[in-house]
Amino acid sequence: MNTMKKRLLTFLFLVLGVLYSNAQMACEAGFQANLSNCPDIAFINSSIPGGGSGGAATIISWDWDFGDGNTSMLETPMNTYPSNGDYIVCLTIVTDNGCTSTICDTVSIPCLVGIEELNNTPKQLLKVTDFMGRETLPVFNTPLIYYYSDGTTERVIKLEE
Repeated sequence: MNTMKKRLLTFLFLVLGVLYSNAQMACEAGFQANLSNCPDIAFINSSIPGGGSGGAATIISWDWDFGDGNTSMLETPMNTYPSNGDYIVCLTIVTDNGCTSTICDTVSIPCLVGIEELNNTPKQLLKVTDFMGRETLPVFNTPLIYYYSDGTTERVIKLEE
């Protein structure tokens, strides 16, 4: 065989190999997290099942790990997170032609108000009562009870100078 024919055959095999590999498109796991009802997060499956020479594949299983100890096998699951923070969420899909794909991404939960956030809000004086429970204005040299917005009370005697 002459050199030109060898080069032509090599080129044809390369082209056919590229065409064959493109026909064997792999599956690809993908998802988005919808935080509009935080901390109840809706996960939307956006996986691509791929295909092959036999046609398009079908995803037959979804395996979710939400990074907080909870899991799901639903296509579009929900998860309620217990606290603010960053969680690594992983989705593994399997197709009917045996393709498996996993994606992991960080989901940030910013919406929960915990004790530490409540303690940082300034308390406001709601009312002042005397020891008989009658609402009054703050006056000097009289025992009073101050009621605050955070639920605390304070017994006070303000001395006149």
